[in-house]
Amino acid sequence: MIELKRLNGGFGTKIDSWNGRDIFDDGSRYLFPDGFNPKAKEDGSLAIERDGVEVATMPRNGHYFDRSYFPLAHAESEGEISALVLPR
Repeated sequence: MIELKRLNGGFGTKIDSWNGRDIFDDGSRYLFPDGFNPKAKEDGSLAIERDGVEVATMPRNGHYFDRSYFPLAHAESEGEISALVLPR
């Protein structure tokens, strides 16, 4: 049996190339997928945006991102679901 990893790292990133960053306050460098580019907000939290839509946030001093975009939360019909265009 061979485990196959998917190239989708979540939130629109691919995990086929990496870069080191020091985005946390502990002085360490961490590896992130190249497409991963969170934006710092005024309150110290980080946000991931896709096509201008904030899709995930991590609170200041947090350890992981929480999804913050739920495009189907208010969908009431199959037509609304079919018409949805997701951010890239």
